[in-house]
Amino acid sequence: MLNISLISIDLAKNLVRDKVLGLYQEPFWWEIVENGFDKSCKVALISDMNNDKVLLPLFFHKIGPILRIGSPLQGTFTPYMGFIHLCDDISLSDEDSYWSYLITYLHKMGAHWIEISTTSEKKVIKGCSNFVYKTPETIVLNTNNNEDFLWQNMQGRSRNLVRKAEKFGLKASILKSSDTDVELFYSMRSEERRGGKECRSRW
Repeated sequence: MLNISLISIDLAKNLVRDKVLGLYQEPFWWEIVENGFDKSCKVALISDMNNDKVLLPLFFHKIGPILRIGSPLQGTFTPYMGFIHLCDDISLSDEDSYWSYLITYLHKMGAHWIEISTTSEKKVIKGCSNFVYKTPETIVLNTNNNEDFLWQNMQGRSRNLVRKAEKFGLKASILKSSDTDVELFYSMRSEERRGGKECRSRW
């Protein structure tokens, strides 16, 4: 039988001490988001038959009477989080059950708005038909695939913009990474976003 407890970041640190985690799954990142963006963080610990199975950091944002809960919340420079496995015997079917149970739990807590971002390819969470799937937006391009594959998997608007750039004589080439290139890229992005919000930190 599944059970959910909301625990503190400090308690979660003890559970993940020996785990290899992605940057956004590290407890120090949760503390950065909690303190830097003033979003309260609790960590959902999901257990089955008294065996700890997964952790998921949750951020809480109250806007008047509306309670927003996210893992992560938009606007916190955190593209994804996802479950942190505490044991090795967790299947995709198990994860489906955890998502469904967690979302039901959050609704009972009074959540009006729930945001979830993961690295999973799944577009549907079983039992949660009222969620809208959105492809994450990023300026990072995975170049491990060939050019045809990349082209076919771009959104139509992006392909049109590439064609337009080619028409104007723009050429792209791969450079070796250097601090100078990072500075150049950052200055280009800053110029592109002038009049809007500032670019994120280059480091």
